[in-house]
Amino acid sequence: MYTLKVTTNYHTPLNYVSYVGKGESGSVHKGMPATFKNLGNFRVTIPGAGEINLIDIGERKISKADFHKATWGVLISNLGTECEFRYEGGGEINLNVTDLGQIELSGNGRFLVTDMPSFILKQDEGGGAPIITDNTRKDRP
Repeated sequence: MYTLKVTTNYHTPLNYVSYVGKGESGSVHKGMPATFKNLGNFRVTIPGAGEINLIDIGERKISKADFHKATWGVLISNLGTECEFRYEGGGEINLNVTDLGQIELSGNGRFLVTDMPSFILKQDEGGGAPIITDNTRKDRP
């Protein structure tokens, strides 16, 4: 469990959904910071700019990089970009949305931007069609 502090300078209120307990939803307004304690999974929507999804991954590590030995983690994703947050004890994430809809993160643990594919292609166990990937795209390694 971790604490999330949300602030915004965005022109439209941010909508949120907490999936802890019975669940809670509401909005965060410019100039009115909000603090959410003892969180698990959580979602913040930036109208017109996408969603920020926070998934409590517990002891599971997403990145293979040995960037931090901390026990607990949160996977933070937005528009196909992921960030892993690792912490010990009571984690605290500070999330600010700028006036342009960008996400600023800070906290008492460590953050690592990671590359996690959106799709996992699995071979059909019945020997079905092979998986074909397009390696000619210049925007991908």
